[in-house]
Amino acid sequence: MKKYIWKMIGIVAITSLLCVGCAEQEGTTNLRVRLSDATSSRAIARDMYAPLGEGLDIYGYILEGTGPNEDSLTLTTNSSQVNINGLVIGTWNLLVTAINQQGTPLATGEKTFQLTTRNNSVEVIIDTLIGSGDLRVDFSWGEEIFDEIDFVLGLQKQGNEAIDVSSAVLVNEQSSSAQYQTTLDAGVYELTYSIYSQGVKLTGGIDIIRILDNKETHAEVALTIKKETPEPTGLSIQSTFGRSISGSITGIDDVVTPHSPLAQPLQMTQKVLTHMR
Repeated sequence: MKKYIWKMIGIVAITSLLCVGCAEQEGTTNLRVRLSDATSSRAIARDMYAPLGEGLDIYGYILEGTGPNEDSLTLTTNSSQVNINGLVIGTWNLLVTAINQQGTPLATGEKTFQLTTRNNSVEVIIDTLIGSGDLRVDFSWGEEIFDEIDFVLGLQKQGNEAIDVSSAVLVNEQSSSAQYQTTLDAGVYELTYSIYSQGVKLTGGIDIIRILDNKETHAEVALTIKKETPEPTGLSIQSTFGRSISGSITGIDDVVTPHSPLAQPLQMTQKVLTHMR
């Protein structure tokens, strides 16, 4: 009888242990998620061309997770710290998408972790810019027509090497304009350009471009060309007198065409004296 009782106690103890193990595997706990943005440090502190009407700052987050037994979660938040209740204990994968105020995806971060009652806090770093968008740049440089235009255009994504995209530029000499169009991965780009005419550089510059997912960035770049004159500008007076005299010239128009000769009499303010010996 005692032997039978001990056997029953042993069976009960083993069953209890098994049930405790089942309870731990199938139990739930709360998860604390902290979201850290690693993409803002890549921003350049100057004006840039970006899609019209689109914000460039993170406004909210979309969290998507998959866990044990095909459990899943989806939620949207504007906070960088989130508490999620009642998640099944086990291995979870969490994908976070940062969005702007218009709902356009900006960047993502992903984390796989083991959720337990003790390990219930995780940090997800937003570090990957996502998507691709279109770029269109229209250049113009006034009404004056220059011959044999050579347009040099360089493009450099932040953190990458610069590439020469001059061959993709469409130049229209008659309208003094040029255009460049392409599709780029989301990110920040530096656009460098120079215009040459008959081998002489006319002008150039640098602009910053921001590409967002499924959006078009349109830049209109108006260039100023300062054409050099072959001779210094100003007023040149030729005197046939053999010595210095004082006088004034009046009657000259306020606006005079460069390199145009003028004939205007000199009104002397001092009498010219001649000494003879």
